[in-house]
Amino acid sequence: FILGGEATMWGEYISPETVDSRIWPRTAAIAERFWSPGHVKDVDDMYRRLEVVSFHLEELGLTHEKNYEMMLRRLTNNAGIIPLKILIDVIEPLKGYSRGRYRDYTSYSPLTRVVDAARPDAKTAREFRNLVNRYTAENQQYDDTFSAIKDWLILWQNNHIDLIEIIKRSPVLKEIETLSDDLSKVAGIGLQALAYIKSGRQADSDWIESQLEILRKARTQRGQTELMIIPAVRQLVNAAGETGA
Repeated sequence: FILGGEATMWGEYISPETVDSRIWPRTAAIAERFWSPGHVKDVDDMYRRLEVVSFHLEELGLTHEKNYEMMLRRLTNNAGIIPLKILIDVIEPLKGYSRGRYRDYTSYSPLTRVVDAARPDAKTAREFRNLVNRYTAENQQYDDTFSAIKDWLILWQNNHIDLIEIIKRSPVLKEIETLSDDLSKVAGIGLQALAYIKSGRQADSDWIESQLEILRKARTQRGQTELMIIPAVRQLVNAAGETGA
């Protein structure tokens, strides 16, 4: 009978500020598999329950939430974190061992950049993907889903204008300037695709191919991070090509 367990964390780019955000939510997800009945496989419900666990862990002293905004304030030199947070909420560090290919690290390297603040499981990007899945699966029947998708895309499209002013005052953010610009462009593509879908007009093949190429280029890493909303926007573009067909 198992009452508890231990987990070892292996990682190369970990500091006291980030260790809790790397252990969480992975360890809880592993525990979910070990201690849940075999038939419990609803991933969305797992994330719902993990939110509750996250709150309780924060009460017990874990810093996976508190340190996030603290690191953003440092990156912006306390100039206001909302535009930066909007971007970092939809990016993730590169996976596997690929981070070390783009920058040399030593045991003295500060782990205080955007890639360190970004979480390995971007909640906002995941929730946006779920909205797009729902919207395309339901044949665009529900206006509340459409409105939620549109609101996110408008927010991301307009965010670069605000973030660029912060980047000018904080050179450490220069490495993600083009990533922010690409978020704006990707969101604009999503809005165009959404308009096609909503109107019932089918997007022509040339438009689809050109937008997919822009999305492909936007997947390029910047600052050892990558945009996580691109698959969902690609899904909207493909759906725009099927509308009315």
